[in-house]
Amino acid sequence: MIYSERILSPVLRGGISNRSAARLEFGWIMVWQTDGMIRRVALASSFSGRSDPELKRVVEMVWQRGLKGMNLKFDFSGLSDFACRVLNLCAEIGFGQVRTYSELAGAAGVPGGARAVGQVMAHNPFCIFFPCHRVIAADGRLGGFTGGTEMKRRLLELEGWRVEGSGFNSRLVSHRHRS
Repeated sequence: MIYSERILSPVLRGGISNRSAARLEFGWIMVWQTDGMIRRVALASSFSGRSDPELKRVVEMVWQRGLKGMNLKFDFSGLSDFACRVLNLCAEIGFGQVRTYSELAGAAGVPGGARAVGQVMAHNPFCIFFPCHRVIAADGRLGGFTGGTEMKRRLLELEGWRVEGSGFNSRLVSHRHRS
């Protein structure tokens, strides 16, 4: 697992202690870390606290460019080998791109394992860093999301996707930069 072996950058080492939060275009992100390792990440539409500007800068970079080149360490303890493979594959999905649950299952060596991938995405402890919002059903439906379907929709719209419908059955229709 390439990302689980990375160390926390000096920028974050000073910027995150225990729990930090940052206000971003899509809402709030909270990051819990100890011993230089990111333990958990959560999204929220509201939060009563101070926005950490350094965390905001780092998360915006990761959201748009991914983890490549970042010097971050994540706590994968308690996750199965399959979950680690799926999350690392998920980390490769770029800004404005999507993959299906079945595509990730096949790439993880479990063809027909779309539901298992859905469970990994549903319990992803590092959303945005491992962008589970970019994983959708084969028919274009958004599916679920730990931050809620409206948050998933908002993230995909900010990445250029047009979404129709509402709730769990919302569907991606087109991307503004593709025909």
